[in-house]
Amino acid sequence: MFRPQLNHVRVRTKRSCSPARTTSPASDHPIGVERITDIQLIRPKEYQPVAAFTYLEKAGIFKSTEGKEWAIEITFDGGRKAQTKDLRPDLPLIVHY
Repeated sequence: MFRPQLNHVRVRTKRSCSPARTTSPASDHPIGVERITDIQLIRPKEYQPVAAFTYLEKAGIFKSTEGKEWAIEITFDGGRKAQTKDLRPDLPLIVHY
């Protein structure tokens, strides 16, 4: 059975960015998104969560729901533009912005 790996990722904050940076974060991305506001994992019904998965879900890092197969939904800026891009079946990713 496939089990996703949960790895630590170091994220640069505004404080750690170079002082020479003069553009706003929204101008860095073509669709103007600034920050991730929600992450939801869609998991198969038969999946039995590993300890790290349960810990991160309880800590509020992400939410999970049951579905037919693995996918991830990422919401940027609270979905303020009311746009959704579903990249399945090529990539198990749904983006809301």
